[in-house]
Amino acid sequence: MYISEVHLESYLLDTQGLSNKNVETIVRNIRAIQRVWGVLEPSNENALLLKAAMRQKGRSPNAIRQYLWAMKYWAKSYGKDIDFKAVPLPKPEKTVPKILDFQVVRDIIEDEGLSIRDRVIFMVFAFTACRVGELASINIGDIDHKARTLLIHDTKTRKEKVAPIPPRYYSILTVYLDARARYLAHIGRNTDALIVSERTWTDGDGKPHNELTSDGIRQAIYRIGERYGIDGPSQPGERRKRMLHPHTMRHTATTKLMDQLGNPEEVMRITGHSSSDMLDWYSHPHMERIKAKMESFSY
Repeated sequence: MYISEVHLESYLLDTQGLSNKNVETIVRNIRAIQRVWGVLEPSNENALLLKAAMRQKGRSPNAIRQYLWAMKYWAKSYGKDIDFKAVPLPKPEKTVPKILDFQVVRDIIEDEGLSIRDRVIFMVFAFTACRVGELASINIGDIDHKARTLLIHDTKTRKEKVAPIPPRYYSILTVYLDARARYLAHIGRNTDALIVSERTWTDGDGKPHNELTSDGIRQAIYRIGERYGIDGPSQPGERRKRMLHPHTMRHTATTKLMDQLGNPEEVMRITGHSSSDMLDWYSHPHMERIKAKMESFSY
C-alpha cells in the first residue's frame, strides 16, 4: 500500500496540526520505510520487522524511534494505528549537542572572504541564539538603530524578544545593509526581509520574492561548515555528514551568552528559553575553563 502523499500531507497538516518541516520529514521517512526497508503497509507486525531490521543494520535508537513514529502517523492517516505497547519504542539516546569553539566563531564573523550576507547570517545566530525560522522572519523594521537592538519574533511561543546588537557587530550589519540596498536597487526589487536572496524566486501562486528562505539560510551555514572544514569527512556514495547546523549556533550562542552575562534570567530574555532547565540543556560550560577555575580550589 504505497502512500498517497497528498492524502498524508493533508492529514498531518490539517488533522494533526504539524508544521511543514515535520510533515516533510515524516513523508520522507515513510518513503524510506517503503523503498529501502520494503515495508509496504503499516501494522504492528511490520513495525516489529522494521525495528528488528534497523537494529540488525546498526541504526541508532533515535533513528528507529523516528521511523516508528512515521509509521504510526502513516497508519493513523488510514484509520489504523501502531500500538507502542505491542511495539515498544527503544529508549532515546540523549546526545550532547556540539558547540563551536569561540575562536572559530570570531574567525568566521571576521572572514572578509565570505560574502557579507553570509557573515551577517552567521553573526546574527552567534549573538541572538535565534532559530532558523526566526532569522528568516526578521525584517528591516525590526532593527532599532537608535537603541541598537534587534527584535526577534519567537516562532515557538509567538512572543517577541529583543537582542542588543554589540557595537562591533552593528558596524558589520550597517555594511551589509548598504550592500543590500544597492543590490535591491540594481535589480529593481524591494522586500522588507533583512536577509535577501541572490535571486528572485516565485511561490506556488507565481508571486515573486526576494527574501531568503529558511532552507536558503541553512545552505549558507552549510557552506560555512564546508569552508572551515567543520563538517565530518564525506565517503563516496554517502551524504555529507553535517556538523554545523543553525541549531549548533543556538547551542553555541547560548553557551557564550551564559559565559558573558552569567545571569540566566538575562540570557533567557535574549534566547527565549522558557525555563532554566532548558537553558541548562542549551548551554555547555567549557571544561578547560572549569578546570582553570578549579586550580585554586581548596577547603
